Amino acid sequence: MAESHASDGPESLVGSALLGIVIEHPGYPFELAKRYERTRHGAPSPSRRSLSSLIEAALAMLASRSLIKEIPGRPVGQPTRY
Repeated sequence: MAESHASDGPESLVGSALLGIVIEHPGYPFELAKRYERTRHGAPSPSRRSLSSLIEAALAMLASRSLIKEIPGRPVGQPTRY
């Protein structure tokens, strides 16, 4: 039986979309956020800061469930790439 994660909130919805985006082409969180925004086709979007927070939370959720992983070999000071 599938495990329900309905209580995960907005990051779960964003996470579902991000999972598809990461599978399609890995990237840095800011690149993934831009690609996520393009998929919304004019739908209301949270502020840039809120979207960034949602993206980070969703990426952390996906990584904690082993659905995505960091791409190794990033230089010191560079953002994580998924």
